[in-house]
Amino acid sequence: EEGAATTTSSSALDEQEEKEEARLERIEQQEKPLQDPLTPPPPSRTRRRRGTKHSAVSVDAAAMEPMHPAVITTLHGLCAVISSESKTPKMEEIALDCIVILTNG
Repeated sequence: EEGAATTTSSSALDEQEEKEEARLERIEQQEKPLQDPLTPPPPSRTRRRRGTKHSAVSVDAAAMEPMHPAVITTLHGLCAVISSESKTPKMEEIALDCIVILTNG
């Protein structure tokens, strides 16, 4: 009798595993494929208002270039000066002027 009980429980386990595999396959079929990072995003579905003019946004080409690591390090140092509790007004003014020079080129 023990052999019959073991066979029954193992067939029940096999049946549960088959149901689980079928469920997972259905889920995989329903999922949308992942987009490749190079794939452009889908078009926007937002409505545009009538009579609204959309102006072209100008982008400075220099703003798109990466900063030199020395410039980034200098900017971090200048930010540390500005956030320091022991700064003087003159130190803060000079640090801000340097930041403007470094970022506006």
